[in-house]
Parts: sequence; structure tokens; C-alpha cells
Amino acid sequence: MNRRNMFAQMGMAVAAVAGASTVFAVDKLKDDEDAGCCCGTECCDTCSKCVLECNKCYAHCVAQIAAGHKEYETAMKACLDCTSFCNTCISVCTRNGVMQDIACSACTQACTMCAKECAKFPDDKVMVACAKMCMTCAKMCGSCCKKK
Repeated sequence: MNRRNMFAQMGMAVAAVAGASTVFAVDKLKDDEDAGCCCGTECCDTCSKCVLECNKCYAHCVAQIAAGHKEYETAMKACLDCTSFCNTCISVCTRNGVMQDIACSACTQACTMCAKECAKFPDDKVMVACAKMCMTCAKMCGSCCKKK
């Protein structure tokens, strides 16, 4: 197996594991409506969908880079970082943490940055879908903690 294929497979494995942990956190919030999250399930659902879309995009970018398209590198990194911020937002909000506003603000910034990077590839359906989901998530997180 060459290095490109190995990195592509590693990227897909990371995406699968991260997606599974996010779905668990959102399911936990749905099971406990008294969690007290000021954001509610809609915000956490949106963050979860964003994580899944960014993971797909991350794996796509890894494959593109492996095929020699180095211009996908920044978007790949942005997708990976965005999933981290979305997962943090989900985690803090599902436990009604005192730093929800900070988590949502950081998530908003990360999603906006990721959307901008992915939007640089308007002819790539995977990148466009990720950019769209990231902007949706940025809008949701940008408004949810202002509802307090």
C-alpha cells in the first residue's frame, strides 16, 4: 500500500469515529429534554450534521490530496478543525455548561472559516455541500446563545 492510499484510509477512519461520537451526544440530549441547554436540540442537531458533512469533506480532501491536488490541503485542515469546534459546542451545550456562549461563538467562527475554504471549490459537489452546511451551522450557533 502506498502512502497516499494509507493516508486516505486513515482519514476515512478518523471521520467515522468522530461522527459516531457526535451522534451519541445529540441522542443523549434528545433523551433528556430537561438538560437545560439554552441552545436546544436544534442547535446540537445542526452541529451534528455539520460534523458529519465536514467528516465527509475531510475524507474527500484526503483523497484529492492523495491524487495530487495539493490545493485541498487548507480545506482539509479546516474541516478537521471545524469538527472539533462543533463537537465541543455539542458537548458543552448538552451538559448545560457555563461556557455555552463561548463554545457557540468559537463554533460560529470555525464554521464560517471552514465554509470560506470549502467555497473555493465551486465545481466540487462535496466541497459545496460542506460549505453550505457550515454556513447553516454558523448561523445557528451565532444566534442560539443570544436567546438567553
